[in-house]
Amino acid sequence: MKYEIRELGVSAILDQSFKLIQENFKLLAGITLPIVIPFALIQGFAQLAMMPAMPQNPNNPAAMKAFMQALLPMMFVLVPLFLIFMYVVIPITNAAMVYAISRSYLGLPTSVGDSFKFAVPRVLPLLWTWILLFLVILGGYLLCIVPGIIFSFWYALVTQIVVLEGPYGWEAMKRSKALMKGNMGNLFLLGLIVFLINFTAGGIAGLVWQPHLKAVLTAIIQGLGTMLGTASGVVFYFSTRCQHENFDLVLLAEAVAASDAPPPEAEPEAL
Repeated sequence: MKYEIRELGVSAILDQSFKLIQENFKLLAGITLPIVIPFALIQGFAQLAMMPAMPQNPNNPAAMKAFMQALLPMMFVLVPLFLIFMYVVIPITNAAMVYAISRSYLGLPTSVGDSFKFAVPRVLPLLWTWILLFLVILGGYLLCIVPGIIFSFWYALVTQIVVLEGPYGWEAMKRSKALMKGNMGNLFLLGLIVFLINFTAGGIAGLVWQPHLKAVLTAIIQGLGTMLGTASGVVFYFSTRCQHENFDLVLLAEAVAASDAPPPEAEPEAL
């Protein structure tokens, strides 16, 4: 196979993720560029255009009150954009990218159109699962912080499960918990490395002094960060399946069976 589909360590997961992005960049850019980057640019430019100047004396109550009042028009624009981004753009893009990366990882053909076509019906189940996950994790943090952290690790694979397997809600969460057994340490290290890479890239964009160029670079980096986070999540998901379900052996058996299958009989020529 083109990629290593087996139980992998953190370094191997990152290696496969970068390889997937490099070799399928056109496909992944076709998913990211039309939606994520334009929305990020719209948000960034809207903020630049509408952001009022900070008062010179923050301790002046009248100046701060005027500043807060001047923020209201910007909030009326940015809050709806944020909600659309969170509940429409991200779910569709995430599901399409999970599908595209998983197909590429398994050596199966796909396209931008096929990825979005596959993603759209899964948006509502994915949103419902995310909302349920948020409430469970929030409850865990309110209880004693530690349960919230544990829940965050247990249910880290719900997106891949909803998109690639079908179960959603509680079923997806139970499935994720089973696959995460023995993998919490690897996920912590993997998430930390991906976070540091994205944080460093974002910090480099923050050094740009020209605000409009900074907004463009930030949007591009956000798109690339989405690719890396999604690719590493998909490879990690298949790694856990190889560990708990011998998914790699199943693929190997299917490949051997396909290679041993007799070729189709030729149709008789017309008389």
